[in-house]
Amino acid sequence: MNFIKKIKKYRSIFLLLSILFTVCLSSQALAVQQPLTFTAQPSFPQTVAQSATYTLNYTIKNNIPRITVPLSFSATVTAGTIADSGGTCGSSLSGNTTCTKTFLFTAPSSGQTVTGEVSVVYNSRYPLTDNTLSFTIPSVAAPTITSLDTTSGTTAGGTSVVITGTNFTDATAVTFGGTAASSYTVNSATQITATTPAHAAGAVDVAVTTAGGTATSLGGYTYQIPISVTEPSLMFVTTASSGTITYRGTLTVTNNDSTEAAQTITATPSSGSGITQSATTCGDSLSAGSSCTFTFTSSLPVNTAGTVAISGTNTSTVTNSVSAISVTAFSPPVNATNNAALMLVAGCSSIPEVLQVTNLSNAAVSSITATATAANWSSSRNPTITNGCSGVSLAAYSSSNGADVCSLSVVPNGSAASGDNGTITVSGTNTNTAGIIAAVENNTAIPTSGPTAVTLGSALPGTSPTEKVIFLNQTCNLVKVAANANQSGSIAWDPAGTPTSTGGTSTAGNLGQTQSILAIHTVGITESQAANTYAAGLCTPSQLNQNNAVTWYLPSVGSGTSTDPAIIATNGDELGLVMYYGVNNSNTDNTAAYWSSTESSSTFALLEYFGNGLEAQGPLLKADDGSVRCARALTY
Repeated sequence: MNFIKKIKKYRSIFLLLSILFTVCLSSQALAVQQPLTFTAQPSFPQTVAQSATYTLNYTIKNNIPRITVPLSFSATVTAGTIADSGGTCGSSLSGNTTCTKTFLFTAPSSGQTVTGEVSVVYNSRYPLTDNTLSFTIPSVAAPTITSLDTTSGTTAGGTSVVITGTNFTDATAVTFGGTAASSYTVNSATQITATTPAHAAGAVDVAVTTAGGTATSLGGYTYQIPISVTEPSLMFVTTASSGTITYRGTLTVTNNDSTEAAQTITATPSSGSGITQSATTCGDSLSAGSSCTFTFTSSLPVNTAGTVAISGTNTSTVTNSVSAISVTAFSPPVNATNNAALMLVAGCSSIPEVLQVTNLSNAAVSSITATATAANWSSSRNPTITNGCSGVSLAAYSSSNGADVCSLSVVPNGSAASGDNGTITVSGTNTNTAGIIAAVENNTAIPTSGPTAVTLGSALPGTSPTEKVIFLNQTCNLVKVAANANQSGSIAWDPAGTPTSTGGTSTAGNLGQTQSILAIHTVGITESQAANTYAAGLCTPSQLNQNNAVTWYLPSVGSGTSTDPAIIATNGDELGLVMYYGVNNSNTDNTAAYWSSTESSSTFALLEYFGNGLEAQGPLLKADDGSVRCARALTY
């Protein structure tokens, strides 16, 4: 019985303790009305662009020591979406610890204000709520396209196009004909740079899309089939002394597209070029990967250039320059009645004819050849050609470096007879020979008696104003004369002092030397110096056309000095002969120094002084002043 009483007593004590513990626990719970708190949370309002996202990060703490509480989360917004985006918070949180929770808000696609709340619930009681969510979604103006800097390109794509307009910020797409641009960069609110994708030929719409809508340039860009055109054939002229020469050349056009045909390809010459299409193999359609040709002729003035533009109705446009290689007969040139021909004198090989080849084209030329073809002579009597251009590549013409030149030497066949004639053609890589040099074998002697007699130091019969004879070679049927007066008493060899290569001092190359100076410096080509501003320029047809002769040149100096005209001639000193016979009238002028066509260095050229029984040569800066007296050569 006592045992039972003790059990009941202890049982009463245990119940009392349980009641006291519950009361204490309840008191603690009552003391912590909110077991969960935010220790970090976003601040509002926030501005978010249309359709853009914003991340909300919360840090949550369980303030009850030693007690783990369950967690659940919810989030709502009045527009757009908000979604759980992870964090360290799980389904419960230990006592006196923290965790993080992330939500991702996606803005609606229109301008408005969005509100909402984020809640954390502890065992369905004491919800922890952030109801301060507030987002401003600004309205976005629709984009516009005002212009494209490039409105056409090839079907292969890859063309850079600058699109100008308004409201391009945060552009989400750029398309050409519905195909996304290969790449694009939003440079500013008013400019996008896009790279075109590949597309079939034709006009297509260009579109830019932003949150404010899509702007479209209807048919704003045209895809074209890519074509390429070979460099035009290099053209040849018969002689630089003629007014205009007929050229011809061929252009090859290739359709570089892999699938589409090019339609209705045409050639359009530049205005005033004189270029005329003479034939074409390009029909109404040129299939992918195929080629066709245009052949044309032109009467361009010597040493000038035109252009030919090639295009089809669905192709790109390629414009090619058409310029000439000048092949000119020099030293001796020919008599005044036959300026277009070489005059080869049978039996004379000591003074050859020289063909100077000058590249005035926009492309280099090499492998230059010259071929003699009989007209009414037999091929066994064709003249002999020494090809000084063999192995030489003539660089493309440029305004800074001038024209590249080389020379061919031509001498008659020993068995040639008076009246023999034929042609010499010159060609090279990427060339199409048009002009031909006429070659005439001639045994006509220089008159030595009667009213037409030619005598050293005397006036050349039939010239007015008179020209003094300074050189005779009966064997080679060659006469050289000096102009009747100085062309200048004070002029620079080259006012700019430009480095120049003249070709040396050969008496067989004086006109060639002068033409080399002209080709490198200016006259008749495309550079800036006027012919009347430097010495050699005064011997050109535009400055000196005495007795209708167009082959005047600036004489060269020889290999030595003397006061004996025979020795002067032997020395190859043509300027000395000009001064002895033409200027000094047998040694009377002792005041002037005359420019030669011979340079001594890149900055110096040679002058000659002749007077009081003294002949002297010396270099002078090309930019300094000297006198000029021109000479010319002729055959009978």
